[in-house]
Amino acid sequence: MAEKPKDEQLHKGHRQCVRTRFLTQGLDGFSEHEILEFLLFYAIPRVNTNDIAHRLIDRFGSLSAVLDADLDALQEVKGVTESAAVLIKLMPPLSRQYSLSQKRDIVLGTFSATCDYFRSLYIGEQEEKLRLACLDDRLRLLSCGVVGEGAPGVVPVNTRKILEFALRCKCELVVLAHNHPNGFAVPSNEDIVSTKHIHGALKTVGIRLLDHIIVAGDKAISLKEFGAFSLLD
Repeated sequence: MAEKPKDEQLHKGHRQCVRTRFLTQGLDGFSEHEILEFLLFYAIPRVNTNDIAHRLIDRFGSLSAVLDADLDALQEVKGVTESAAVLIKLMPPLSRQYSLSQKRDIVLGTFSATCDYFRSLYIGEQEEKLRLACLDDRLRLLSCGVVGEGAPGVVPVNTRKILEFALRCKCELVVLAHNHPNGFAVPSNEDIVSTKHIHGALKTVGIRLLDHIIVAGDKAISLKEFGAFSLLD
């Protein structure tokens, strides 16, 4: 039986060392390219993924930028297969779902809790999305869904869709949220105008808009806490 080439044996030993390091220490102490190298073990066998990880960081600038990159752009990097690109693209939505699955009996009773909840929903989102959270009279979350989406800065506000979603939930309290994927967690004039419009439409059917959250990266603000709700009535 032929022996495995020496470089293949060394490579297998290196992968095992990295796995052992992760299992004993977690990702603490891993650099960004080492995290990518480790992730790519599971999509690209018998190849030095360290070099590929360095090329990805060099191309996109950071781990978060790699995870947010387009599928086609990832595959333009030498060594990145379609399977590797799909695995990379899986990470942000997987993180969102992990965060959401940990939350049970969610209560949006404070500005902080509400901002934290919506921050978790927008992890890795590259498109602007408008979400509506429906609450019971104890401010417990009943349902939350996307009621509008599009390119950054141009999400259409479909008032009818918002009303239909809220009425299906049979709730009297809702919180609106949207993200600024490439911007700042600061309300624009358009955000305030659209909030006033939605607030008025919901009020006609007996539903109260409690707040509107804007998320940008790891930052989030409450328009109510910001003072913008004083302009609604």
